[in-house]
Amino acid sequence: MTACMFGRTGAAAFLLGMGAANDLADVNGDTALHWAAYKGHADLIRLLLYSGANLQRPDHFGSTPLHLACLSGNLACVKLLCEKSNIDLDPLDKNDKTPLMLAQSHRHNDIVELLQTEKKRRSSWFPPLTEVWGLLFGKAGNSKAPLIFFMSSVLLWGYPMYIVRCIPITWNILRGSHYCFIYWNIVMWVCWVVANRKNPGYIPMNTESYHRSIKQIPMFDKWKKRNYILNRLCHTCRFSMHV
Repeated sequence: MTACMFGRTGAAAFLLGMGAANDLADVNGDTALHWAAYKGHADLIRLLLYSGANLQRPDHFGSTPLHLACLSGNLACVKLLCEKSNIDLDPLDKNDKTPLMLAQSHRHNDIVELLQTEKKRRSSWFPPLTEVWGLLFGKAGNSKAPLIFFMSSVLLWGYPMYIVRCIPITWNILRGSHYCFIYWNIVMWVCWVVANRKNPGYIPMNTESYHRSIKQIPMFDKWKKRNYILNRLCHTCRFSMHV
């Protein structure tokens, strides 16, 4: 929590990797995510988001991280909270104030515009092109578009052209080359099927095995130097911290 107060992303990543809880609260019920949102540390919000922190947890005053980000006028944090998750945009604190009301009362016009735009986007009958693309091919980091493009090109264009155009003309002249081509294509598809169906061996996030493996990384014998690599690399949020 202290690391999030002062914007120490590297320290926070290291502590999370060593098993620190991301949901501990202070005397006012504020978690590390509340402090990161209030102080305007977007990188820390992203880190906590990937670590599974509760984005809608209220403190003792009923304020969510979105309330605090709007209160302090941190546009980047508000944008990240809105766009990277499906959180409620109109939660009420104990004063019956929504994040939009707080932004309006403090004259954070850029945040007001952002929240209103996000509300319109969510209420629209037609989803944005990025969401349609995600539904069809998978979201960022899990997209199947390159694979589908490759399969379509090979199966619907490459092989038909080879069978219809190439084989009738060159089979008697380049029979050995055709045998080689067919053989290696069979090998390629067999390898692809095996690789596609084989368990890659990853560990599900937020499990005991996951956290135990993360704790063992700094001590792994492959890295002969006893440097704690989690100080500079967070595998979860996928960015390198140079400290």
